[in-house]
Amino acid sequence: MSSILGVETLQHTNGTTAATIDSSGNLILTNAGSGAFYQTGTWTPVISDATSGGNTASTASASGSYTKIGRLVTINLFITDINTSGMGTGNFYIQGLPFASSSSAGQYGGIMLFNGITLLNDETGGIAFQLLQGDNYLRPVAMENDGGTKNVLNSSQLTSGSADISGSITYMTD
Repeated sequence: MSSILGVETLQHTNGTTAATIDSSGNLILTNAGSGAFYQTGTWTPVISDATSGGNTASTASASGSYTKIGRLVTINLFITDINTSGMGTGNFYIQGLPFASSSSAGQYGGIMLFNGITLLNDETGGIAFQLLQGDNYLRPVAMENDGGTKNVLNSSQLTSGSADISGSITYMTD
């Protein structure tokens, strides 16, 4: 694949390769760490009752996209008509992130929009995605009205068959 400049390899003045453009259009900088410096792609979010494996929900659609620049990743997701039949009634998680979060960072919060989720009486402080250090899954959390307590949402709070979740989060990788 040629770039829009018609160049596939950029060279330093000493003749060594500085960067290449791969067949997917990703810019790969030599000596800039492993992998491509700039990447875009898609991923499939999975609603599950466990942080890995577990019972999964069926959906009408589940799609995600990402942009990765260096170690900085921004993901977007859109999940419709979540059917929780067969899932446990405990916490639910969103698996399938394209990259795990940094093992040396704290936690990240992201925007979560929803339809068909019943919040508990004291969960009036907002709802968001939470991504903890080194994790490769999202925790949908609701804030209690005390401003500090976070509760991971559970599958019984989803209106099975019609709940929708969408949102975005930006985080660092290793």
